[in-house]
Amino acid sequence: MALKIIMEGNMDKKTKDLIAVGATVAVNCQPCLQKMVEVARAGGADEQDILTAITIGKMVNKGAAEKMDGFVTEMFKDYSDCMATAQSPCGCS
Repeated sequence: MALKIIMEGNMDKKTKDLIAVGATVAVNCQPCLQKMVEVARAGGADEQDILTAITIGKMVNKGAAEKMDGFVTEMFKDYSDCMATAQSPCGCS
């Protein structure tokens, strides 16, 4: 059903490809991003188009992360001191 909607919709392919670029950034899928950037370029998207889609995806990702952070903080407010000082096991915090 979803594929039928995508294939038969009125939106042009370049726009669909750019939406896919932004979506891959929003969900943190690096291999998907590499593939979708190739697809978008092949479909006529230029670097500015791709960078715009990436920026929008980053904004969506950041907004979702901030909302989740607030949700978790509220859910575990009794442990907020512990969570504030937690370090990532990979050292990237």
